[in-house]
Amino acid sequence: LKALGRRKEAESAYRKALEFDPKFSEAWFNLGNLYRDTRRPVAAIDAYEQVVGIGADTGLATAALEQLKKLKP
Repeated sequence: LKALGRRKEAESAYRKALEFDPKFSEAWFNLGNLYRDTRRPVAAIDAYEQVVGIGADTGLATAALEQLKKLKP
């Protein structure tokens, strides 16, 4: 949905996925990317921090840390 430019629908889909599984790190990461791309840095930081906190997928956590370095002053 995000790739199709349907950002509000994409956000809703990520949020629904997180309702089912709050530790779904891919959904958090994609939500962070969506927020970053729509210039909502505070929300993006929160989403990326969720990925790091979950820590299940070390590659995704590393990518989230890289995004956090770019977003945090």
